[in-house]
Amino acid sequence: MLSTSVHWIDTSLNLGKIPMGDSVVFHFRFTNTGTSPLILGNIYTGCSCTTASHRGTAVAPGTTDSIKVVFDTRKSVTGFVSKTIQVKGNIASGSRVLRYSAMITGHKTVTGS
Repeated sequence: MLSTSVHWIDTSLNLGKIPMGDSVVFHFRFTNTGTSPLILGNIYTGCSCTTASHRGTAVAPGTTDSIKVVFDTRKSVTGFVSKTIQVKGNIASGSRVLRYSAMITGHKTVTGS
């Protein structure tokens, strides 16, 4: 598989203040700056509070696309959080780590006895 180069438009995002209980959807944008189609493989998140996905098709050279991320604060903690996402594919470096942070406000509801 040929590798290609990628320009990451977003590599680190600060989501600001988010109330506990909310889910936030955001995107990490990138452009395939190489001469071969970009094929993203596995996308790993650092915790169960984060899901990340790509539409699963090859990204043509010169095309800008994004990785969709959903952060569910109900599966997180209150206060400052810093999370990572690792993207693998036919990228020249093999993988890329993306980061986001947020301040989760309010209180987590505790259930059970």
